[in-house]
Amino acid sequence: MSIKNKLQLSRIFLGIIIVAIITYFVTEPIPQIGIVAKFPFWLLPVFFASLASIILSWKDKCKAAPLAYISGTIGVLIGADFLHLISLLENEIQTTRNAVIGGASIFDMVFITGILAVIVDGVLVYQKRKKES
Repeated sequence: MSIKNKLQLSRIFLGIIIVAIITYFVTEPIPQIGIVAKFPFWLLPVFFASLASIILSWKDKCKAAPLAYISGTIGVLIGADFLHLISLLENEIQTTRNAVIGGASIFDMVFITGILAVIVDGVLVYQKRKKES
């Protein structure tokens, strides 16, 4: 594996860790409901995924959007679902229930964070390029 690939992997892991930590602190497990984040705090993972991707891809802005999507989706999945898993398992339930990893079907915090982080990155990079020309 080349130095360039190792550097890119370290950027991805660092972005995921940042978003996972932020997500862990803005989400909470609520019995009978699941893992929730209150408005406007669910926007913090979006902001930090976008910010981390721009900072970590400072020299190559074309790689900022993919990094924002990867760190946003995987970071939220780890920070909200995986790190709160033990708290959810401690709750007693009366009936059998299915666990849904990632939340409420397709339109949940994982999906929203990834998409919004890419949009924010796109707008910021576009504005920077517009100012440079």
